[in-house]
Order: sequence, then C-alpha cells, then structure tokens
Amino acid sequence: MSTMLYTRNRDFLAVTLYAHLGLLLAFTPPNPSTRLLATIALVAHGICAYVHAAPPDEVTYVSNALMIGINVVIYGSHFLYLTLRSPPPSAVTLRQKANWCVKLLSSPRDPRHQPPFSRRDPAYVPSRGRFVVSQLLKILFCAVLEELFDSLNERFDASLLPGDYSPAKTVFVRRVLLGAPWQWREVWIRAWFPLVFVIPQYAFKTTEYCYFSLIAIFVFGDDHRDWRPLFGDLRDTYTLRRFWGNFEPQYIRQAYVSHAKAFTNLVLGIRSARLKRMTITALVFSMTTAVYALISFKEGGSVTSMVRQWARIVAGIVFEDTVQMCFRWAMPTSARGATPWWARLVGYVWVYFFFSWSLAKVWFPVDERLH
Repeated sequence: MSTMLYTRNRDFLAVTLYAHLGLLLAFTPPNPSTRLLATIALVAHGICAYVHAAPPDEVTYVSNALMIGINVVIYGSHFLYLTLRSPPPSAVTLRQKANWCVKLLSSPRDPRHQPPFSRRDPAYVPSRGRFVVSQLLKILFCAVLEELFDSLNERFDASLLPGDYSPAKTVFVRRVLLGAPWQWREVWIRAWFPLVFVIPQYAFKTTEYCYFSLIAIFVFGDDHRDWRPLFGDLRDTYTLRRFWGNFEPQYIRQAYVSHAKAFTNLVLGIRSARLKRMTITALVFSMTTAVYALISFKEGGSVTSMVRQWARIVAGIVFEDTVQMCFRWAMPTSARGATPWWARLVGYVWVYFFFSWSLAKVWFPVDERLH
C-alpha cells in the first residue's frame, strides 16, 4: 500500500513530508528533548518514503521528488532541533499556526545568502508590481526553455549511435595527449553534457521558486523584498567556486551549514577559526555528495561514480584556487583589482570544459543503452 501511494503521485513524497514537518513544528513544544524525538520521527518518515519512492521501472520523477524530500528532512531537522523554531505567541488558533507553518516552509531560505535583485546596484529593490511581472516572465521563459531543450535533447538522443557511450570512450583527454585515435563526434557529445546538467535543474527550480514566491506574497502576505533571486548572474560563473555559489540553490544552504556547524562545534570541538571554516566546507560538500549519491542509487545509477564526481569538483576548486593564488602572487600590487576580461573568458572555458570532461565519467559507464 505504501509503495503504491509513493509511486502513483510524483508529489506524494514531498507533500507528506511537508505536512508531517508542519504538524511537528506547530504542535511540539520547543524544548530539545521533545524536538529530538520529533526530528527522529521526521527522519524515520523520510527513510520510509525513500525506500518506497519508486519501483525500478518508474524513475522519471525520482530525481526532483527525492531531492525535495531529502532537503525537507535536512532543513526540517534544522528548524525542529537546531533552531527550535515554533509559532509565535500570537498564533493561537489552528489556522494561525497553519499559516505560520506554510509561510515558513514555503520560503526556508535566508535572504542574506541569496544574490541581489540587481548585479550593478546591490541596493536596488523592485516595486511589488514589477516584481510580480518579473516572476511571471521567468515562469514563461522557463516553460519555453524547457520545451526548446526537450526538443533539442530528443534530437541529440536520436543521433546517438551504439558505442558512443562505451567504456573505452570514457577517457578522452588522456587519449588526445597520448596521440590515440579520437573523433570530433566525441567532442560534440561531451559539449552537450553541461547543458543537460544545468538547464533542466535551472528551469524546474526557478519555476518552483517563482510559484512559491507569488503564493507567499498574495496568500500569506510576505514582503516581496525577501524573495531575492534564486540563482546568481551567469556572467559571474567563471570559476567552479563561483558556479556553485551562483547556480546551486542557496535556499537550503542555511540548513546544510547549520548541521555542519553543529557537528564541528559539538562533536569535533574544533576551536581554530580557519580549521573550522575548512571543516564546515568539507562537511557541506560531503552532505551534498551523500544526497546526490542517494538519488543516483535510487535511479539505478552508480553511487561510486557520483562520489568520485563530487571529489573531482572539490579537487577542481582546490586547483583553481591554487592557480588564482599564484596568479595574484605574480602580479604587481598596483595591477590587482577586478578580474580582467581575458581571465573571465579563460574561466568560462575552464568551467565548461570541466563539466564536459567530468560528467562523461559519470554518465558513460552508467548508460548501457549505447555501449
């Protein structure tokens, strides 16, 4: 019965977890012992939902549904136990408590960690009417973008030939450097991977965020100024670090960081500020890796490949940080300042190349249709 419920409706997983979290927030007293039990109950619900999320032949919705469900558990435990959030004293009736819960769960982000409305003028805030129009235009744009991308991706899939994803073609850069045979077709296939990785997630999450913002403003009276953009500016993604800072949704960052801080302070007992920052960063990446690995496992993918991919991302960030440090050290002090245009151009090529190269190592061994 539970398996049928979790698979018949693609949103059932997220809806039940949201409802459970809302009830726990509204009706459990904000003391650590009670909230610990409430958190355990939410985690148990999340594990049950994950186990019964989808049978092997129904995986099309699993990625987004599981991502939402897992993140509900993560920032749910943040609200329940780490910050002990509860309805204000003014929320007396059931409706008032429900309104408070829905308002909190519809926008579980910290605006301080989100990009400004304007890249040129960080202090700019649009009027309410202009904000609503911009959200509606974003929804329309994402709908058109999804349709266009789906059409192009179908053509891409139709053009693939047996052997295009063969294990022998997983290694590309090494073959080029050693003078082994390679084809331009391999370059074209790899060049498509970053678009497959970014566009669907961008369109889905932007649309979801815009709908939530409009509901929060018109139904629950939220201030539109608190709904800053979900993603940063594309022009700032010239390093891997900046890419994740601008295009990995920041609305769950607060929960990930709070868990990492709690573990660093209470369990590890680290006091050095520098070592603490490094540990928190490593823990956040580890949590993110675990989330994507769980989703990959549920989709029938390779957990090892996903873990290696995130290890490559961390190594790539360390590499580019080292290069930038050496570059700044070699430059005269008077020349330091804004990043020059040519360095940005090199950075764009580097980021695109990195994902073209690394995603092939994840998808080639997994997609057995084209071996």
